[in-house]
Amino acid sequence: MTKNYFLLGVGSQKCGTSWLHNMISQSANVDMGIAKEYHIHDARTIPECAGFKRRAQKRLSGLKARGETNSAGPKLQLILDFHRDENVYYDYFQGLVAPGNIHVTGDFTPSYCGLSAETFRGIDEQLTNRGMTTKVVFLMRDPVERSWSAVRMSRRELQRKNPKRQFEQTEMEQLKDIYASPVYQLRSDYAATLKNLSAAFPEERVFIEFYETLFSQDVINRLCEFVEIDPIQADLGKFVNVSPKVTTISEDIAEEIATYYAASYHEVANRFGTEKVKSIWQSARFVL
Repeated sequence: MTKNYFLLGVGSQKCGTSWLHNMISQSANVDMGIAKEYHIHDARTIPECAGFKRRAQKRLSGLKARGETNSAGPKLQLILDFHRDENVYYDYFQGLVAPGNIHVTGDFTPSYCGLSAETFRGIDEQLTNRGMTTKVVFLMRDPVERSWSAVRMSRRELQRKNPKRQFEQTEMEQLKDIYASPVYQLRSDYAATLKNLSAAFPEERVFIEFYETLFSQDVINRLCEFVEIDPIQADLGKFVNVSPKVTTISEDIAEEIATYYAASYHEVANRFGTEKVKSIWQSARFVL
């Protein structure tokens, strides 16, 4: 009998989660529901993420005030129902794997990388009670590159909303000011994430990959085996949420950021080998 799996994508941000979610969603055995990122567990337990719930409420209120009846309204209402009662969240996903040949569902929210071991265990217990086995996907990227990419994404989104916007800081000035902020540290503290995952899940239920080696047929093949679905042809020419580089990063800033996140470099090196980490993370040379 085929098992039902809940694929818990725990980030990290700017590490390829959108591409991987897009690939896995192509399978006839997979239904990831109404969204990629649901932001339920982070908004509930991580102070820096509480705003996700407020933004959903604000968006829904805006739609209602304008009398708009597009598909976003019901989706936002359902997500707010998840916030109101976690049982609605878990029951929703349980319903997705019940019909037909669907036996994989899940939630790919990058900021779940900041969840505690206790929260991970609570999620696992709720899913187990509903006949689903939790399988975790965690993607990592050189912390310097991850932080820089996040800054570029932020600036791109602000300019998309206001094409005439003029930034007070340069890209590098903003990166230097923000890389150590709580919201950035949350998403680059791989040592904490790995520790909490190890405390909550057996090793065989955690799939770990690097952004730098993610985009390959081999990785997709291994992920399909991980959740026991038929093979998927990876679209290696597809790019999702890319933040193009328009400048270069100085050696001084790269070294400063790498030094700040030295614990992450060291923990990943301890687990996967110093030479491997140095070969794929350019900024590892500053701390390893």
